[in-house]
Amino acid sequence: MSVNDHPLGKKLPRPTKRPAVVADPNEFNDFYCGPKTARTVEEYLTKDLAQLSVHVVTFTDTTLISVSLPHTLTDATGGAMIYKCWSLVLQGRESEIPPFHAYDYDPLASFGETRNETYIHEEKMLTGWRRWLFTAYQIYDAWRYPTSSRIVCIPRDFLANQRKKAIVEVQAETGNDKAFVSDNDLITAWFSRLVSSIFPKNSNKTVRIMCALSLAQVLAGTDRMPSGKAYISNATAEIYTFVPVRDFFQKPLSAIAWAVRKSMMQGAVPGQLEAQVHLKKNNVHYWPIFGDASMEMISYSNWTKAKLMEVDFSPAIAKVGFDPQIRPEKIGYGSMVQFNAWTTGFDLKNLMPIMGKDAAGNYWLQGPLREITWKQIEKELEIAEGGLYY
Repeated sequence: MSVNDHPLGKKLPRPTKRPAVVADPNEFNDFYCGPKTARTVEEYLTKDLAQLSVHVVTFTDTTLISVSLPHTLTDATGGAMIYKCWSLVLQGRESEIPPFHAYDYDPLASFGETRNETYIHEEKMLTGWRRWLFTAYQIYDAWRYPTSSRIVCIPRDFLANQRKKAIVEVQAETGNDKAFVSDNDLITAWFSRLVSSIFPKNSNKTVRIMCALSLAQVLAGTDRMPSGKAYISNATAEIYTFVPVRDFFQKPLSAIAWAVRKSMMQGAVPGQLEAQVHLKKNNVHYWPIFGDASMEMISYSNWTKAKLMEVDFSPAIAKVGFDPQIRPEKIGYGSMVQFNAWTTGFDLKNLMPIMGKDAAGNYWLQGPLREITWKQIEKELEIAEGGLYY
């Protein structure tokens, strides 16, 4: 049958003209997982299952492809390389597949064993009683507030207008006509402001914005990670921006986006990343956490550069589905990407992958927040007009 005639398929998210919360990704779990899809470490260890599995659901006019894997296998950048090579095989272009770094040699194994500089946020690392207080806050929050996931559509025109205005303001504020903010800077600032709307607008509470990045991309072309080889292992680092809640509502959105951009410029460099990894390797008993004990943490992983919606599956097409004249993406290319993460023992919270930009220029992000936070966000989006806080 057509995807639009299926009781669940017809609920798959569609683009909106204004920023909107469009669906709960967990509602589509039946589409994601086959009978041999592992969801827990125990299943990977006790069943004869591959780390990477593919599940396909086919309608008369739509095909859904789901890939399941543990994050220890790869990250968004590494996964993108796997999908790109898959596409090259489909197209009969095996000769273009780059050699992979072998599983028995890790070019990043010694990265961070030493460092030449101090990590910029080292003084913010939680230790001693502050870390215990942080843990207590997290346990209470998890007990007090259930979480749920949603998918958000950010339309092309809305983001373009916001970014244009933000760049004008940033250049005026800095006196630098080359200063800019990226789509990622603006999306993370805008959505973090929405998340912060559950707090009093004059609050001094710290909001920690974390943006994940790929070490392999930052180090590409260096002696450690020479070009010409594909690195698909999981290798990520984090860029942090610390903003008090009151700044979200007393300053223009451009100021927050510019703060994120400055954090990127300061932290996304080999020396700082090695200093960060050094702290992780030298704190073997616990993962270093930077900030303050009562902070609100919002984490982002921007998959736009992975270009997941540009993977070419056209050689596998048996029949064209929807009329090419009424859809923006090329035949055989993805119209949307969704993400689900399963954990045991604790609920993920405030982890928002930005899935990328579709062929029409709309951005999609999703993830788990407190249920009360999602209700507040929906309320804010319903009552806001035009600039949405601008």
